[in-house]
Amino acid sequence: MNGTVWAGGGQFFDGTRREVGYRGRVEVTSRLGVEPGIAFNWVDLVEGSFLAKLLTARVTYNLSPRKALMALVQYNSEGSVIGANVRFRWEFRPGSDLFVVYNEAVTRHSASTAPS
Repeated sequence: MNGTVWAGGGQFFDGTRREVGYRGRVEVTSRLGVEPGIAFNWVDLVEGSFLAKLLTARVTYNLSPRKALMALVQYNSEGSVIGANVRFRWEFRPGSDLFVVYNEAVTRHSASTAPS
């Protein structure tokens, strides 16, 4: 298990942004790897300030040396968006890869903001 912690900031449109985050990697088995991550962004703009949280999970499962299934799932608190990207990779001959990709994004609405 390993990981990286970072912090930074700077100008962001007409304001500033400060960020702190973590991304890790765990080899569950020789075929299965998981990479959790979290980032917090404090944004101050002329229009107002907000905190955006980004949660991520990347999973890689190697079916064989030439086939793999990979997934990235993210949640962005600012837009209440859950996104997923799932890819199947097949190297059918050395140097020749075929990818099948599925993307999905869903906006979650809380009960207090849902239309009545």
